[in-house]
Amino acid sequence: MKHNDAADARERIGPEATLTIQLSALTNLVRAMMLTHPEPDRLKAVFDHLTGAMQAQVGYIAERDHQTVLRDFVETVLFPQPPTPP
Repeated sequence: MKHNDAADARERIGPEATLTIQLSALTNLVRAMMLTHPEPDRLKAVFDHLTGAMQAQVGYIAERDHQTVLRDFVETVLFPQPPTPP
């Protein structure tokens, strides 16, 4: 795929849909890494450490909603809910 094609597509779908798609792909990547990593406990510990450091940033400490959204996202990545049957 050419970069211009992707740039044009991003412009057509807008920034919110673009970010949603990118975050979904990153979430899948993190899940795949966690499921296949030879040291999953170590990977989770490092992930938890980095997430904790992120929450210690001034913007997250001062904003309760930022903390809530981050925790929810981490829970979604680490403990995804099974799909609901149709």
